[in-house]
Amino acid sequence: MTVPLLSRTSPSTPNRALEQAKNIAFTYGVTGLDLLYLATTVLVFPRIAEKAVFAEYRILILYSGYAGFLHLGLLSGFYLESLHSHSLSHKLALLRKTRRLLLGFLLLLAPVGAVGFWLLNPTESATTVAALLLSWFLLNGQTLCNYAAQTQGGFNRFFVYNCIGRCAGLAFICIIAVTKTISTLTLDCSFLLPIAVSVAAAEALSYSRFKASAADAPAEAISASVTLQWRSCAHLYAANVFATLALSADKVVIASQFARKTFADYSFAFSLSSLVLYAGDGIATATLPLLLRLKAADRHRLQSHSIWIWLYWCAPFAFWPATVFIDRWYGRYATCKPFLLCFCATLPAIIYCKSYCGSAAIAAKASHLQSRVNLLGLAAIAAGIAGAEYHGGGPLFVCLGWGAGVLVWAVLCCWLLGKSNDERVRAELKAGLLQVAMSSTAFGLGYGATRLGFIAGAVSHAALAASALALSRLWDHRDFREGQPKGSGSL
Repeated sequence: MTVPLLSRTSPSTPNRALEQAKNIAFTYGVTGLDLLYLATTVLVFPRIAEKAVFAEYRILILYSGYAGFLHLGLLSGFYLESLHSHSLSHKLALLRKTRRLLLGFLLLLAPVGAVGFWLLNPTESATTVAALLLSWFLLNGQTLCNYAAQTQGGFNRFFVYNCIGRCAGLAFICIIAVTKTISTLTLDCSFLLPIAVSVAAAEALSYSRFKASAADAPAEAISASVTLQWRSCAHLYAANVFATLALSADKVVIASQFARKTFADYSFAFSLSSLVLYAGDGIATATLPLLLRLKAADRHRLQSHSIWIWLYWCAPFAFWPATVFIDRWYGRYATCKPFLLCFCATLPAIIYCKSYCGSAAIAAKASHLQSRVNLLGLAAIAAGIAGAEYHGGGPLFVCLGWGAGVLVWAVLCCWLLGKSNDERVRAELKAGLLQVAMSSTAFGLGYGATRLGFIAGAVSHAALAASALALSRLWDHRDFREGQPKGSGSL
């Protein structure tokens, strides 16, 4: 889980404002490279690889997403403790201790996880199992390096070593595309290479500078025992586990119960729609905590709210360009369109639950509520999938059951997190849920009634988005500004 970036000093000074602007630029630079790399894999591999090979590659991606389960909240605790420490020497001692504990956790738990994966997927090759085991080590190492750079303000180094890794990955994909050496091994290497290069570059660039900075800092007394905020990180860890399980439950069911070609269709549809979902994660990482501060000006709140409105309303719009890609270049995946329709219709709710409400919970210091919300969301999605399988049993019914569970999850987010003592938090959650309901309903009804093509769909959806912006301004004026002092913030 990516924890939002917080500010410890006053944002009113020009130097601090410039630093925040640079941090946002560096973070979005990495996000842009990630999107480019993800889009390249999504668009290149399905076109040149057989469905069975692509399906095995997507299974690796699916289960590698469980890497965050293996650190048992250690990385969340490191981030919180290091973030609130002003001593570089203390941060270095904390980093060293975390590295040792993380390696011990992974050596103990990763082999157990690999055995569990093989039991669930006995037909998978040894190459995939080995690649999955290695990915868990690399992904947790990358997260630790990212957190260390972020908490010491080293966003320039954060950008550099992630840029090096992504460029290496893109170069390797180009080699695969030109030589057409498509196999399970080459696709697995294309996934592992950028992560490994990023970790190696971080060790060479970021960690050494971290050590030098700490050595140059004034001598400060460091307690013999470096402690972690285990209670807080336990809630964040639980919230991450529940959210990851909720968003992957349907794919695990499809991979285990249906043919590999069906899973390839299902995973391809989700990977196309997830390009928009990744953009939502980028906003949650860099923008929301800086714009939705407790003492933010009203104009900052409106700026942030406008960003999220556009994201909610543009997310379903991804369906039409995605279908054009499928029709022109990916004829083998034409059968994935029903899955794509369901994913795109529920994208606003996924963004609301995963990115927006998670950031709202942390801003309101309600991480314990976030874990409860995600647990209820997982229960709702599991019930939706079970009910869909009972009544239909096909992969499309699993997708519909998952989508229904996500919508219930969004309502639960608003209801449970709405118990916050801060009225502005409740107002933002209410407004976000309204936008989710409007955008998803309008898209679903509009498509179902008219079967809009690409051009007509684009124009109609742009008109709906513009109408939503106009309605949101009326909503803001009526419910948020009324009765609030001028200059009040939102979160």
